[in-house]
Amino acid sequence: MQPQAQELIQTNKDNSTKIEHLTLKVNGMHCAACSARIERVLSNTNGVNKASVNLVSSQLSLSYVPEIISLESIFEKVASLGFSLELPAAEDDLLSNMKQRQKDETERLRKQALNLIPNLGLALPLLIISMGEMFGLNLPEFISSTHSPKMFAFIQFILCTPLLWLGRNFYISGFRQLFKASPNMDSLVALGTGAAYLYSLWFSFVVWFGQNTVELSATMALDGHHAAMNGAIGQLYYESAAVLLAMISLGKYLEARSTHKAGSAIEGLLNLAPETATRVSLEANEQEELVSVSALLVGDYILIRPGERVPVDGLVIKGQSSVDESMLTGESLPVFKEKGSNVVAGSLNKNGSFVMQAQKIGLNTSLARIARMVQDAQSSKPDLAKLADQISLYFVPTVMAIALLSGVFWFFYGDLALSLKHFVSVLVIACPCAMGLAVPTAVIVSSGRAAELGILVRNGAALERGAKVQTILMDKTGTLTEGKPKLKDIIILTDENNFDFSELKAVAQLYSLSLEELLVLACATLEASSEHPLADALIQAKTELYTQHNLIDSTFELNLIENSFNSVAGKGVEAELNIVSGAKNMTFHIACGNRLFIEELNQVKLTAKESDIMQAVATKGQTPLLLSINKILVAVLGIADSPREESKAVIQELKRLNIEVVMLTGDNQETAKAVCSELGIKQYHAGLLPGDKANIIHEFQEKGLVVAMIGDGVNDAPALAKANLGIAMGSAIDIAVDAGDLVLLKPGLVALPTALRLCSATVRNIKQNLFWAFAYNLLGIPVASGILSIWGGPTLSPMLAGTAMALSSVSVVTNALRLRYFK
Repeated sequence: MQPQAQELIQTNKDNSTKIEHLTLKVNGMHCAACSARIERVLSNTNGVNKASVNLVSSQLSLSYVPEIISLESIFEKVASLGFSLELPAAEDDLLSNMKQRQKDETERLRKQALNLIPNLGLALPLLIISMGEMFGLNLPEFISSTHSPKMFAFIQFILCTPLLWLGRNFYISGFRQLFKASPNMDSLVALGTGAAYLYSLWFSFVVWFGQNTVELSATMALDGHHAAMNGAIGQLYYESAAVLLAMISLGKYLEARSTHKAGSAIEGLLNLAPETATRVSLEANEQEELVSVSALLVGDYILIRPGERVPVDGLVIKGQSSVDESMLTGESLPVFKEKGSNVVAGSLNKNGSFVMQAQKIGLNTSLARIARMVQDAQSSKPDLAKLADQISLYFVPTVMAIALLSGVFWFFYGDLALSLKHFVSVLVIACPCAMGLAVPTAVIVSSGRAAELGILVRNGAALERGAKVQTILMDKTGTLTEGKPKLKDIIILTDENNFDFSELKAVAQLYSLSLEELLVLACATLEASSEHPLADALIQAKTELYTQHNLIDSTFELNLIENSFNSVAGKGVEAELNIVSGAKNMTFHIACGNRLFIEELNQVKLTAKESDIMQAVATKGQTPLLLSINKILVAVLGIADSPREESKAVIQELKRLNIEVVMLTGDNQETAKAVCSELGIKQYHAGLLPGDKANIIHEFQEKGLVVAMIGDGVNDAPALAKANLGIAMGSAIDIAVDAGDLVLLKPGLVALPTALRLCSATVRNIKQNLFWAFAYNLLGIPVASGILSIWGGPTLSPMLAGTAMALSSVSVVTNALRLRYFK
């Protein structure tokens, strides 16, 4: 980026400057040199904040400042490089456009496959005719190089020339980029095959017209060893040009087919969305109407029959069934749905019919959001790609220089034929595509496989960071535990204070309540206005008591005095409570919270016995809540949130991956210690306030550790953002796509070790791909140049060099495809 643009963006980041973010389709790219050049030119353009080009997905992720540079100027800049950009599809048509793009790719593959038929159909007989006699084949006399040299040359010319037309895109693209001083792989192919063809054509004229037409002196100047007609026959390299074009076309097809397979996961997601739905009118005797899914509106009623897929997100209002959500969450077992249950687009109805009401449609459905997140991840690049991009940028010019030097060397120390052989071999063996495909193909396959396993990956960098995680911090409530706290115990401190319980006992007796139950109801009334997770336990207990004692229609009421409620985050709540019992009216100051909150409020320290009672509750793994009435401590409530069934096993597996687990909680030390002891966690931080988690993460990072944080994606958003890797626990119904680098769609922690193992497997795969891509070129180019043959080493013909080049890209993509079978 130009300094001026960077300064302007930095200066105005929080003021008036607006940075636009777009993902654009790039047309005309054929190798890593293409993508690297576009990326470099745009990154150095004034007003462009960030430009990242993905060769495999043919997409440009662009951030720019409209006040400095217009989108039209960016389009023109890319066009000047020999490529074109396409605007993104309208957001409302995201799914349909993604589907159309998949269809277009399938059609291109079909055309490539059809194009192979004439390519191979012409190249194979040409190869047999040109080299058959060398391998002992008896060719008919009319095409024999010995008996009919002119026909021998003419048939090769006739078979080879159409292949140049079939491969015209190599020449159009290659020479265009060459003239723009940005040569790419097509330039190498065009120069190599073009040189072989023109060289062969020259000597074909020697064969056809003899020395009367082509001056002997000219022939001698080109090659003193082959001036005569018979010598000219040995200078025909039509088969090299033809087989090169055919093999490269075959390699391109196999590469495209493999990269298409790499994106099969997103194609599978798109295929989950039905194109039609049965809309029903409940007011008109459930009259049915088959409509396009795009015609559905929020609030519409939709009938889902057995075997049909749910078209949009919504709520079941009638009927019941089992629904298969495995393609969205990775959960293999069908989920039972009844009135009031949420259903998501793309899920498969199994054995019952139900009517649902549409709540989220189009771009807002879970399926669309998942597909968009997978697409964004597949378009991104991790840091490992930077090295390949930098090398790709200078790779083609370097190869051309090596080819030229090799040709000149062998012209003086060999002959023209040997010079041409090594010149062409170097040009066609060099493969920037293998380097360009090494990283993005692995990212595409990995992010797609992750989606199939119920894991959403935000970008390629997240996969890379996930492989480096050394420490993972977990919130206790809702992460390690079920997130469904229950009231387990209440201990009244009758002997420890001077509080008069007589009025409360009288009210309790009147409604057949125990004193403990009345205190629970009072505390629950207070906590109903709180957002703390533990409040749910008291509210649930209150509901059960009201039902058990038939209090709903009684004269018994508990209300908070208006404007008296006060909440201190992470500590506790207080208010004035009004108790109505028939005609009697009583008001108390009531407070509920942790020890620090109650001691500060009452301005009295807990006694030794009160501390012992509180500790006894905590050692059972329960969270102690202190209840104060009129600023006198009257009871200790024990609330427990059971650990998730899988938590202990997950922690053990993380340890086997050499990842240290640390628990974070707002609970006291004793409760935290009890939970950690049960789950096998050695480190924990207790008594934390909501803002403390980010500070704890910073402390671990200061030690040089790579830290992951897993939370619910809402309450833990600051901590997730602070961590090197933020992992949000979501669901297919409510995806916290903005909360973390990874999102676990399957409920619980089961997918966590799988996600981290997949990150490691992806990085290993990328490194294998990069090693192969670099090693192939480092070994192949010297062999193709013939430098090793000086000491008796191996050499390569242009045909073998071209075949090796084609197979190198295919091998890289094939290796990346192994990630499709990751478990």
